[in-house]
Amino acid sequence: MRSLTHVLIDPLAPTGLRSIVAPRLRWSLVLVALTGCRGLLGIEDPTVVPGSDAAIDAHGEGGCTRRSERFDACALGMPMADVHLTAGGYTLDTTPNPAVLRSEDFSGQVLASSSFVYVQSDGQPAVVFYLGSLTVDTGAKMRVIGTRAAIVVADGAMVISGMLDAGSHLAEINLNAHVSQNVQLGAGANQTCNVQSGMNPPSGGPGADGLATSGSGGGGGAGGRGVGGHGGTGDNAGATGGMAGNEAATPATVRGGCPGGASGAAGVSAISPASQSTVSVGGAGGGALHLTSFTSIRVDGQVLAGGAGGAGAAQGSACGGGGGGAGGYLGLEAPSVTIHGGLAANGGGGGAGSQTSSYGLNGTDGALSIAGAPGGSTNSCGTAGAAGGAVSLIGGPSPRVICAAVVVAAAARASS
Repeated sequence: MRSLTHVLIDPLAPTGLRSIVAPRLRWSLVLVALTGCRGLLGIEDPTVVPGSDAAIDAHGEGGCTRRSERFDACALGMPMADVHLTAGGYTLDTTPNPAVLRSEDFSGQVLASSSFVYVQSDGQPAVVFYLGSLTVDTGAKMRVIGTRAAIVVADGAMVISGMLDAGSHLAEINLNAHVSQNVQLGAGANQTCNVQSGMNPPSGGPGADGLATSGSGGGGGAGGRGVGGHGGTGDNAGATGGMAGNEAATPATVRGGCPGGASGAAGVSAISPASQSTVSVGGAGGGALHLTSFTSIRVDGQVLAGGAGGAGAAQGSACGGGGGGAGGYLGLEAPSVTIHGGLAANGGGGGAGSQTSSYGLNGTDGALSIAGAPGGSTNSCGTAGAAGGAVSLIGGPSPRVICAAVVVAAAARASS
């Protein structure tokens, strides 16, 4: 394999953004393996892995000459038709079999489907969509969701001018009681998170249940390439907060980030509309999306895999906040990768705790920003959630290119 001397990191890019220029690489893998760190310090650069010169022929006289760093390219078979997404909404869902790419308009038209499931070295499945080419126009947004990671492959060029969103998202589902849930899980989010890494897994731990004299403890933030944040302790030095998610190795497979921990149950201090079993849920980890083209990839828009924010305490619960979810995985692999837009897989902010007379606000989902996702604020004497973290890592020729790393937020504590 070639050395990394062909990759130039430009430290003088405006606003601290750094450009990656690889004009002589025949094949490159830009891996943004973003599954959480503890802060803005100690975050490593993403990896640009140049491989040996690889022929682009599908099947030459000597057999299959395709290559990929993440799947068996020789098992692809024939590609589907070209896919061109004009302005509007689309969903790529890896859960059904076959997995489908469909329009979100009234027609619900299926634009592509795939039964090709690649079982990765860690035993986790990834659905492979093999297209002729992929074009995503400005104003087009494709949500990438489902239980399995997503690998999108094209014989021809990939041009992303709109948005691909493999992130997870949290939202209020009951505005009166201020109850929130994860409403979108990015493809392959929360996979392999029960695997031990040191003393505890990358998932944030749950807070302890509330006591007669204390609100419940907040959930811990998820970890990845660094540890997450510990959940806050309930008021009056009562219920303990959840453990921080532990550091995990940079993934060698396409898999999503891990979830933040939920708060402990509200307990006997809860008042309506909350109940003793009410908790603040942790944010889901970001999803996993790998893009491979045997020609070129150009990103002028946004490709995202952020973790969801943690839920704030529900009205009357006196719970701690939920921990923020870790950012997910983005991989871009082609003979030529050009990034004029933005790549980000930031962690979510932690939710805020609250006393029984009020509620806490949700942490913000990880987004395209070099600033951390804000933690939820509080409407009472509870404690605000901690912010998720982010740092500028990859840029392109344009000064406005952003590629953020992730950090996971600590959860808030409850007060009464």
